[in-house]
Amino acid sequence: MNRLLAFLAAALLSGVASAQDAQAEAAVSAERARIASQRARVEAAYAAEEKECYRKFAVNDCLLKARNQRRAALADLRRQETSINDAER
Repeated sequence: MNRLLAFLAAALLSGVASAQDAQAEAAVSAERARIASQRARVEAAYAAEEKECYRKFAVNDCLLKARNQRRAALADLRRQETSINDAER
């Protein structure tokens, strides 16, 4: 009888653990989707700024500022993604 109770307890705990793993995987997937969405927004904003820069007289300075903003935003997203990858390992 004690073995049966121990087996049932172990089965319950493994079920809870697998449910927690599924929730963790869903959270990681949601975070990756958020990062991908933000990355797409950064790229779209850069494309719009780049297009606007070509209408100005000081094109190179404008493009440099746009690239720096894009680089900073993408670096932050890359840092977040690396953090997720490290936690997943």
